[in-house]
Amino acid sequence: RFLGEYRRHVAAVERPLATGDAEVALASSPFRWRRFLSDEEVDAIHDVGREAMEAGGAVEDRSAWGQPAGTWRVAYLNEGGVFERRLPQLYSKIRAAAQRVAAEQGW
Repeated sequence: RFLGEYRRHVAAVERPLATGDAEVALASSPFRWRRFLSDEEVDAIHDVGREAMEAGGAVEDRSAWGQPAGTWRVAYLNEGGVFERRLPQLYSKIRAAAQRVAAEQGW
């Protein structure tokens, strides 16, 4: 059991996360947009996240070694375009904001 748990942990942490260019990220400034999303929009995102977790296809277990499997699960909300299809206006709002900040930051 111990060896199996260790192998699961090693496999999880060795998989790279697609986070983009580290040098560009380090050279950029943090951006905070207060109250960008309403409480209702946040709830809708959580609903899509729960659906993704239940479906299992867009979920990755990144739990640390020694923790029970499923302690840290990552749900990819737009796997297969699900987020965009379920919440198209919210998807467009977030995408437009990201593009605006990217342009302002020179990314």
